[in-house]
Formats: sequence, structure tokens, C-alpha cells
Amino acid sequence: MGLKVIEARMLRQVVTKIRSIHILPQNIASYSSILIRWAILGYIIRLVLMPLFPHRDPFSLMRVSFILKEKHELIPIVYPEPINYLYALLFTVFDPFLSRGVFNDFFTNTGYTPDLVSMPFRYEPGVFTYLLILKIPFLVCDFLVGLILLRLFNEDRQALWAFKLWMINPISIYITYVIGQYDIIPVFFIMLSLYFLSKEKTKSTMLSLGIAGALKTFAFLFVLPLTLFFVKRVKGFREKVAEFLLLIVISLIPLVLSKIVAYLTPVHYLPTNVSSPNILDVNGFFGHTYYLFGRPGSPPLLGLLVYTLNYSISFKTYSFFHDIIYVFPLIYTLLLLTLVYRNKIASKTLWKALLVFLLLYYASSLFHPQWFIYAQPLLVLLVIEDFKFAKAYACLIPLYFVYATYWAPETLGFVELLGVPTLQFINIFRSMLSGVCIFIVALMLLPENIIKKVKGK
Repeated sequence: MGLKVIEARMLRQVVTKIRSIHILPQNIASYSSILIRWAILGYIIRLVLMPLFPHRDPFSLMRVSFILKEKHELIPIVYPEPINYLYALLFTVFDPFLSRGVFNDFFTNTGYTPDLVSMPFRYEPGVFTYLLILKIPFLVCDFLVGLILLRLFNEDRQALWAFKLWMINPISIYITYVIGQYDIIPVFFIMLSLYFLSKEKTKSTMLSLGIAGALKTFAFLFVLPLTLFFVKRVKGFREKVAEFLLLIVISLIPLVLSKIVAYLTPVHYLPTNVSSPNILDVNGFFGHTYYLFGRPGSPPLLGLLVYTLNYSISFKTYSFFHDIIYVFPLIYTLLLLTLVYRNKIASKTLWKALLVFLLLYYASSLFHPQWFIYAQPLLVLLVIEDFKFAKAYACLIPLYFVYATYWAPETLGFVELLGVPTLQFINIFRSMLSGVCIFIVALMLLPENIIKKVKGK
């Protein structure tokens, strides 16, 4: 009984402290104890998963950051440089707890072709400490996204439900703490930009979006839509041009600074074998030329083209002519034109236009599992604002996890036990995932009176 009294007293003290520093909106402050309980539940799940699941994507980043920490040299990869500097800083701070054995072969003459074949040799006890440290920033940004969701609702119950749904969101938890990708960090800055947008803080909106883009190039796709949205409010052609250029410059500041730092950092020479049978394994230097996915060029630009155009549905107009229509640029153009021509989009609901674009992107393009997290906070906003979307969102969750097995061949054993072709099985559910994404978009865009007539029939 005494222990329960102490726990209750400690909880009250935490609640009182939170209220005193105004972390929560005033209308939500009275629900502090409920929010703390849900945060504790969410963090127990996250802390259990953090040191587990040595996925190969975090290994790629750990390798680059380890070399940066030890040799002060940067390996050119498709990931933007700022995340490598962040991880190198973390590894430096927590250096006493890290085992050099995990990456010790980088200081020997041991070579692997392709480099990914070295991954099984790194599964020693020390790697779990690396994984734990790697994911510490995720905990912070993850919680901050929950706090932003609280502030995007004026109604108390909606805000509470949004926070609860985020804290136990299985997709965001899986992406962040099982796959171990860092996308939750740029997602936080995107959501922060939407919060500033709702408060009509133009420059803060663009700067936050610029930080997100410096961390993940994909986020720069949102810069132009938001810039057009702000420019429409400005009167006069010259004023519009000046505002457009100013906002673009503000959004590019974080990227320019990161590129300056990267330029001043010596390059680490990582050799590659251009005779590898799989072109995707040709990553590194051959002579003085750097290759990514078997092609020479700038890693960020090549990665952007591969992940946007090559992954998109495309249509060839004439078999004897190289004229191709890519669906990804097509839907992006539709988004921009919508923002140009429509005058009724409010700053507090602009996120819906971005969500429509994301859902159409997922429906029409091959995407890595971690990219699905960019729509998750927006889907939470959508479901809580209008509960009619809850069923469709509930359908997305299992369909996503089936799709994610496509990128994790080791989890496909259960499919083989059913005696069905693995890829056909996954592609059936992938097609259903696209169908649900398109259905949600249609439900968002159709006028309410049409939906009511359909229900009436």
C-alpha cells in the first residue's frame, strides 16, 4: 500500500511540473495524468524494441558515422550528410560504452564485395548498444510529434485521441524501432512546419521544412506547395516574386550549410567492384569515380531520381519512341495546380492536400517501408477529425505489414507454408493497399452531399 501511495505522489509531482512549464496546451493541461500514462505505455513498447532487430539500413548509417567519428572522413552515400554528423556526435558522446569490434574490420585489410555481405559478421553483443544509442533521438522526436498533434486540435477529446493513437501507432513504431530508420526526425520537422503554418508563421514554416529536407531529400517536395500557398496571399506581381524567392532561400539555408560542412570534410575512399553481377551492389569508388547503384554521379541526385522516377508507375506513349509518362511527377503537378487555382484552402487544412499527394504516391509507386511514416501523423489527424476514415485506416495497417514483408525476405516463411507463390501473395495485398489509399483520397475529395446520397441508396 505504501508503494502505491509513493507512486501516486510521484505522478502528481510530474503532472504539476509539466503544467508549470506549459508543455501542454492550456485546454489539455487538466488531462496531464492521462497523457503521462499513455506516454509511459508507448515508451515501454519503444524501449523494449530499441536495442533489438539489427536491420541492415541502420548498419549502413552506423558504418558511415563510425568512419566519420574515427577518421573524420565522410563516405558519400544516398543519405543526406546531417544525419551522419548527428550519429557521429552520438557515438562520440557515448564512446565509453561502444565496442570497436563491431566495425573493427574497417581498420584492417579485410574487404567485402558487395559491402553488405559483411553485415552477418557484425551481429555481436556490442551491436545492440549501437542500436540503442542510434535510436535515442527517435524517442525525442517521436514524443514531440505527439505534442504537436495535441496542439493541432482545439477540441479536448480530439487532441487526447490523437495523442493516444500516435503513442500506440503500430506502423510508426515498427518503422522507427524495428526497421530503425531515422525518418521520424524529418517527420517531426514537417509536423513542426505544419504547426507554424497553422499559426501563420511563414518564415518558421519554411525553415522547419528546410531542416526536414536537409535530413531527408523527400521533404523538399513540400517546399514548393507551401511556397505557392503563401505567395497567393501576397498582392502585386513583384511582391509575389520577391516573396517566392525569399521563402525558397529560407528553406534552402539548412541544406546549403550542411553541404558547406560536407565539402570541408575529407572524403573516405570506399572501393567498389564494378564487375558485381548485381548493379545495385556497385556502390563506392572505382578509380576516382564514385558509383551509386552502378552509375557514376552525385549520390543524393541519383538516389532522388531512382526513388521517384524509377519507382513510379510509367506509361510509354509510342513503342518506337522514348516518350514516357511518369505518374509521380503527374500527381505532383496536379497538387501544385490545385494550390494555384483553388482559393478556399485554409492554412489549418493544407495538410489534407499533402496527404492526398502522399496517398496517391503510395498507391502508384514502389516505396520502401520506412517512407510510409510520412503519412502517419496526417492520417491520425484525418481519422480524429472525421471518424468515417477510421475503418479505411484500420484496413491500411495489416495491408502495410504484408507489403513490408516484401523488403524482409526472412519473414516470408509463413507465406511459403501456405503453398502459394510468395510474390503473388504479397502483390495481391499490395494492390489492396493501393485500393485503400485511393479510396481514402476519393472520400476526402468527394463533396459531402454526394457521399450522403451514396449512403442513402
